[in-house]
Amino acid sequence: MAYDNDPLTDEEIAGIEESLEDIKAGRVYSEKEAKKRCWTSMIKCTLLNTLHVQ
Repeated sequence: MAYDNDPLTDEEIAGIEESLEDIKAGRVYSEKEAKKRCWTSMIKCTLLNTLHVQ
């Protein structure tokens, strides 16, 4: 397990609090859905970059 001696920043704490609120509200994805969304986003970015370069 990694350990960091530096204290958390206000931004990091806010991000953790926001994530906890999402979890409590049920705004979560299964591992399968998260992978699907990740791949879909990656494919879209690749296609957009390819079209933009041409």
